[in-house]
Amino acid sequence: MEQRSLFSLPREIRDQVYQQCLQFLEALQPLAKRSRTNRGCAIPLLRTNKTVHAEACPVFYGQNRFAFPYINLPEDIVAFLQRIGSRNAGYIRHVRIPFPLLQHIKLGGKMALRPDDVEILASLRRGCPDLRTLSSDRQSTHVCMEKKLL
Repeated sequence: MEQRSLFSLPREIRDQVYQQCLQFLEALQPLAKRSRTNRGCAIPLLRTNKTVHAEACPVFYGQNRFAFPYINLPEDIVAFLQRIGSRNAGYIRHVRIPFPLLQHIKLGGKMALRPDDVEILASLRRGCPDLRTLSSDRQSTHVCMEKKLL
């Protein structure tokens, strides 16, 4: 019996395998203590060998949504982007963050973002050059702030 490997399959078929194993319906939360990225075959598949890693990372990072619901410090985003490397960060297209907190809200006046939130947005812009969608969770907005915005 002839033994076959994943690499004996055409690239299109391997890409379908990667999509089945690495594409998730729910947003991934890489900073959560029990991240969904650790479920199933995702991480072990990416660690199989250099060729699989190179072929599969664009699927994993480029076709999933990444959520950072509890991000507080710009260093959290920077650490995540450094951990995955600039090439993988470059594949990221969809990110969800908490609604940036506003400072100095005055009726009819201007609003300003906290410096940490400005740095989080700047870090995402620098680290994820292919970012297409940046969404925010309105639920993360403080009730008092919402009243001031109405």
